[in-house]
Amino acid sequence: MNVRNWLIVGIACNLIFLVSCEKWDLPPVDIPEVITGKFEAATIPSEGKLYGSINGLLDNGFVENHGHVWSLIDRPEPTVEQNEGQSLFGKRGNESFQSPVTDLLHGQIYQYRTYVLHNNQVKYGEIEQFQTALLSPDLKIDSITKKDKASTATIYTSFSGLLEGLPVTSFGITWKEGSPPNVVTDFTIAEQDIVISESEFNYSKTIQLPLGVTYVRPFLQAGGHIYYGEQQIIRTEDTWLQKSDFGGRPAEAAIAFAINGKGYVGSGRVQFSGERYTSEFWQYDPDEEVWIQKADIPGTPRGYAVSFVVKGRAYVGTGLFTGNVPSRDLWEYDPATNQWTRKAHFPGGQRTFAAGFTIGDKGYLGTGSKDYFNGTPQADFWEYDPVDDKWTRKADYPGAARSNIKTFSLEQKGYFVGGSNRSFNEAISKELWEYDQTSDRWERKADIEDEIASWSAAFSIGSKGYILGYDSYFWEYAPLKDQWIRKADYNGGFRRDPTGFAVGSKGYIVGGYDGSFRKDFRVYQSEK
Repeated sequence: MNVRNWLIVGIACNLIFLVSCEKWDLPPVDIPEVITGKFEAATIPSEGKLYGSINGLLDNGFVENHGHVWSLIDRPEPTVEQNEGQSLFGKRGNESFQSPVTDLLHGQIYQYRTYVLHNNQVKYGEIEQFQTALLSPDLKIDSITKKDKASTATIYTSFSGLLEGLPVTSFGITWKEGSPPNVVTDFTIAEQDIVISESEFNYSKTIQLPLGVTYVRPFLQAGGHIYYGEQQIIRTEDTWLQKSDFGGRPAEAAIAFAINGKGYVGSGRVQFSGERYTSEFWQYDPDEEVWIQKADIPGTPRGYAVSFVVKGRAYVGTGLFTGNVPSRDLWEYDPATNQWTRKAHFPGGQRTFAAGFTIGDKGYLGTGSKDYFNGTPQADFWEYDPVDDKWTRKADYPGAARSNIKTFSLEQKGYFVGGSNRSFNEAISKELWEYDQTSDRWERKADIEDEIASWSAAFSIGSKGYILGYDSYFWEYAPLKDQWIRKADYNGGFRRDPTGFAVGSKGYIVGGYDGSFRKDFRVYQSEK
């Protein structure tokens, strides 16, 4: 039989079967249709309503559960298992419904859809979107009250353009030294978790200011968004502020310097008998305000040493050992490796109460005494070249030979200030001498109006030199005008043999002796 005949027989059999069958009456079933409706924003951006409806159920039919699910647009499509928000209602038939929505983020796009649970299966409506609004609050600093040179200020602010009933995560004042503040990372005073009852209010707080230029502004955090007001600047300059104590032992006559934004302090006298001196050496991080101990200064513990910095490395030498024995050694410190290396001895012989500074790529050291008690002060002056590890005699200091001279350097000039003709502050000088590296010449400059000797400390900031003088007087030297100006008095009290260094626009004074060995630590903010 060919294919054609087989097809005819098959069709005939199917017709006979269909004719012989009885009609089936299938029972009706619920097939719900889930419709995602609109979003209706509320007055407050973090709130609103979602609409939806259910169709297709038989009379008296219902779904077990229903509601809405929603999430931010950059997240996966919302489901009952994974979402950022969900409404959950019980049984419902064919009708419309709505879901109140709260805790929405301001200024964001959301995706949402309806869902039903029917016969243990979840069915969803179409995905729709809505976008929340941002507020337009007006945050202002009305006034700032700050006494001259004070380290605190009271900030008076006003908040307006708000919505009554607005949930607020926090509001307050934020501030930072040197750049606009951020409430996440910077100083903040805040009120937490409130609901706004009025459209405007005033707020004031007293804040502790960092030294320097402080940026301050009000803020309000609501609906996951941070709103800022315009910032204002507060200057806290020409003033002293106490910081956390030095990390090492209390000491006088230590050395100090700065390299790459970090301060370093080490050595010094820690007691009057026994092992009088220390070799401890510490690094100070001004950003973190922490002290970190580094490798001890090699050799015998000492005080009254000299330090200078050339091309990112420090040099520490001379000074006084236990037994009042002066030293002539020199050590190089590399902060990158935290290692010390012995260098060429100071050729002027054993020396204590000497003075030194840096000009360009050379270090300088001179004056001082060869004996602790009765040594005759010296006037010799030497240049050190780290590349060749070589000392070269330069023009002697032209003033009377002295010990306890304080120093700083500015541009290509070095400065010697004050000093005494013996180790113990006799015949104290007020003289200022400027050394010119290029000409190898000294020039007398304006005397300081103070006695500068062992109770003094010095550093330079920018184009100015600074000296802590007798009885806590503090002086600034401006080389262009050849003028001394008295600045804010040091607030740590009178002391002997403190030490100082500077980082950026700030100078630091640490330690000394005022009847006991000290480890207090204070910072001075210069005027910019």
